[in-house]
Amino acid sequence: MKKIIFPIVFLSGVLFITSCKKDDAPAASNSNSNTPSAKTTLLMANSWTYTASTADKSVDVDGDGTSSTNVYAQESICQTDVDYTFKANKVGTVSGDCGGTVAPGGWNFSWVFDASESTIITTVAGQVTNMTILQLDATTLKVSYPDTDDNNLAFTNTTTFTKKP
Repeated sequence: MKKIIFPIVFLSGVLFITSCKKDDAPAASNSNSNTPSAKTTLLMANSWTYTASTADKSVDVDGDGTSSTNVYAQESICQTDVDYTFKANKVGTVSGDCGGTVAPGGWNFSWVFDASESTIITTVAGQVTNMTILQLDATTLKVSYPDTDDNNLAFTNTTTFTKKP
């Protein structure tokens, strides 16, 4: 449950590569521009709604003594009714309203891609999570990452986010 507070999600790497030197030759690619990569563009194009989370083995993330591979079903509405937004300044926001039961609130996180843009490295309250990207397209962000349940049992968490309507 320790990392389930921030299931993204999904982050380390280089978003922008800039050059201070003028290059008279035309560039073969945009690798030396401020243009975000395709993955960065997809990630920042929408807010992402948390829609599913599964474990690779039965776990008890809510501490009720019942284990299941369906992590999402074990979480409270305040843990599942959240949206994630990734911004260009490497800061993201998590927001939700507990199914309409409380005033909207949230928190910030930092994020970055790894050099190959296959892992999103997030930091929330000093806790770093490396999330391997399984799918990233216009409608779905799916990641997996190591996690632990309330009994300190290690497992791999696979979390899915969908484009916020």
